[in-house]
Amino acid sequence: MRIHKNERGATILETALVLPILFAVIFGILEFGRAYNIFQTVTNAAREGARYSVAPWAAGTANAGSLPDPSAQVVPLVQHFLLGDGIVVPDGNIVVVQSCSGTAACPAVNGIAVLYTQVTVTAPYTFAYFPFGTLNISARAVMRNEN
Repeated sequence: MRIHKNERGATILETALVLPILFAVIFGILEFGRAYNIFQTVTNAAREGARYSVAPWAAGTANAGSLPDPSAQVVPLVQHFLLGDGIVVPDGNIVVVQSCSGTAACPAVNGIAVLYTQVTVTAPYTFAYFPFGTLNISARAVMRNEN
């Protein structure tokens, strides 16, 4: 195949036009995958915090029959779970509401007030490949108290 004089540089020009779009798509896919991974970890951390928070202490322990303390026991558990994936969240971004009842998040069942525990975790997400700043990724878990 012969290249005519008026077609020289066409391949370089086409590559220069298409390559930035291709890289933007590739890095966008990587960014979305990273954000989704952090979202899954934050969701699982909220679920683990709620699961731990609804079970009363076993008989024979100092606090038998009472729920774990939100700030002294539940928040550190959630922090530990998040640190397993390298996510650092301030303690103020982990909100534990024990024994909530009568709200939209904690509704009554057949007219009977049921006690729930709600754990909300909010993690800041900083974009790695694009200059969009920081986005908050939040997840909430609600479970019925066992006592």
